[in-house]
Amino acid sequence: MKEQKKSECILCSVGCGLIMDTELGEPVNLEYDTGHPANEGTLCSKGNYLLELLNHPMRLTEPRTKGKTTCWKEALSVLAGKLTPYAGSSSIGLVLDGDASVEDVITAQLFAEKCLGTENIAVYFATEDDRVYRALNRIGGSRMLAQPSDVVSSSCTIAVGDPFEVGPVVARKMLKAKYAQKRNVLAAVAGEINRTARFANVRITGNERAMLAALLRAVADKRSNGEPGWLRMVCDRYPVSRNPALEELGKRFVETAGSVLVLETQDPVVAQLAGAIVAAAGADKRIFPLYSYRNTGGICEVYDGRKSLDDITSAVEYGIIKILIVLGADIARGAAGSRIRSARNKLDYLVAGAPFENETTRIADMVLPTALWLECEGTYDGRLLNSVAEAPGGALCYGEILRRLVAVMGTSLPSEKPDVQARHEEDMGEILVALLEEIEKDVDRPQCRSTTLRYADGSITDNVSWIQLQERTSW
Repeated sequence: MKEQKKSECILCSVGCGLIMDTELGEPVNLEYDTGHPANEGTLCSKGNYLLELLNHPMRLTEPRTKGKTTCWKEALSVLAGKLTPYAGSSSIGLVLDGDASVEDVITAQLFAEKCLGTENIAVYFATEDDRVYRALNRIGGSRMLAQPSDVVSSSCTIAVGDPFEVGPVVARKMLKAKYAQKRNVLAAVAGEINRTARFANVRITGNERAMLAALLRAVADKRSNGEPGWLRMVCDRYPVSRNPALEELGKRFVETAGSVLVLETQDPVVAQLAGAIVAAAGADKRIFPLYSYRNTGGICEVYDGRKSLDDITSAVEYGIIKILIVLGADIARGAAGSRIRSARNKLDYLVAGAPFENETTRIADMVLPTALWLECEGTYDGRLLNSVAEAPGGALCYGEILRRLVAVMGTSLPSEKPDVQARHEEDMGEILVALLEEIEKDVDRPQCRSTTLRYADGSITDNVSWIQLQERTSW
């Protein structure tokens, strides 16, 4: 019997709606959700190939230990036996990928802290979206967020970075706004001419930090006699731009009601400067941050990021962590990859969960097949998404793997949520003074970057065959 089920894409933060046709639990057809407010039926390359992703012949479907196929019961029994002697010490580490649901992250924290007695848990965002999210929230970014409808109705839109490359569906909305009236402006502020800049009618290139600092000064000069009070500090300390285009853009952004800044960046400094520009320009201005990971905000609300992948990697290098469980994240690839591979011999046991074989599964002692979000139920950025298809073989979501492991270990998960430190919005003036020291510094950019065709570190989307169809090589 055929069924139609609605869900959403998580391969960027736009959250495009989709409809999946299934037959006896198997996905057979992808339909557009024309009534969804985020995308109104459109999907980018990543979203259009979700059916192929679910049905891909290279999906991992059975656990493997030491290269031999086994069943879940045996795999979890082996893993429980490895973990039990180390419980209560700092010798166990747990890493989840940023594509996890809120429920997965809560379960993982309770499992690590209450069942294993370790604080060595990290949620890994390959594109460091969490750093950008937290930086933006420190200056009150959550109070200035734009909705997709705000982007469409904006008469003056500033694009920072390259949002067209990461979220093509947003590009459609930005272009609709640009062409709504002849005088409407789409301005691209980026390090170089990129995909977004090619469609903009104002292009400003250079050092992004320096350009946004100058744009902030231009906005502050225009509104220096008003609120908020820190505008005066910006006028006193931030340099005046020598670029007339930035001056004119700042003036236009302030004077145009409902202006929107669309932000795509991996630099927390750029994020805070962009947020300050929006806050300085007036209460009617909005910011639309575009992340590679849909659930960046949801995860950051329940996980305070006290440990990072870098911390976990260092603990492996120093021989502190002896057993490492990695669910979803391909930590042997990207910025930390060489460190992980060189420290591999320091580990007694490495477990890697993934939907496809990747660099981490290739060096793991145990490989566990994981389900994709369309095969699970979970909350992403405040929206509960239900399963629309059955996972192939024995693939399980991250949280279910940990819950079954808890049962095998003969313990139980507590019902309370993990303790998360409350977020505190910091003083804008103090932040902006500190940013002055960062503007001229070199930017340490993550190696992983999302594109029109690629999600995060590529460990999922590199496997879809349309890469070969377009004669592209895997990243």
